[in-house]
This record gives sequence, structure tokens and C-alpha cells, in this order.
Amino acid sequence: MRRSHNPTRAKRTGRPRKTSKRQDKQLKAICLEKLKSTTKQMKHKWEEAGANVCDQTVRNHLKEMGFQYRKAKRKPALTPKHKRTRLQWAKERQSWTVDDWIKSLSRLHEHR
Repeated sequence: MRRSHNPTRAKRTGRPRKTSKRQDKQLKAICLEKLKSTTKQMKHKWEEAGANVCDQTVRNHLKEMGFQYRKAKRKPALTPKHKRTRLQWAKERQSWTVDDWIKSLSRLHEHR
């Protein structure tokens, strides 16, 4: 506010926002549409709507809106031993018929 007590916007320092309020609302709608989307997916949808931004801008805007950002946990890579074991298991069952698979599944359910 200025001395006259009129609520006017004061001049601000720093870089101006890259997106408008309308574009920010679009991002919120994109986020709420599919909550488990990645920031890259949201960025591409937002760009289709006319915003030219990077992934970090998407994360920053979502944080401002109160959304939480989490990195997905990565699965550990298979070790060479795991790969050999899986390949051996697949080769042993390569010639199985549908009936063989049905028998195997029924035995599995009996043990439960």
C-alpha cells in the first residue's frame, strides 16, 4: 500500500513470472486430472495449452499451490545371478502347454 492507503501493487524487484494466473489454473487442473503424473507429463500437457516452461518451473508452481512433489523410488537392477536364474526358469518352461500352466496354477492355489 502506498501512503494514501489505496491497495495498489507495489513495484517488485526480480524476474517477472513466466506464467499468467490463467496458465497457473490450467496447471492445477492438469495436476488434479491425474495425480500420479510425472512433472514431465504435466509439462507436456501444459505446453499443449500454451505454456513454455521447464520441469523445474512445474515443480515450483505445484509447490506454491500446496502440492507435494516426490521422486519415485527406483527398483534395484537385477544382478547377473538374478538374470541367470530367471533365464533358466524361463527355458525350463519354454515348451509348456496351456494345460501345464493350468496344472501349475492349480497346484499353487492348493498350497495356499
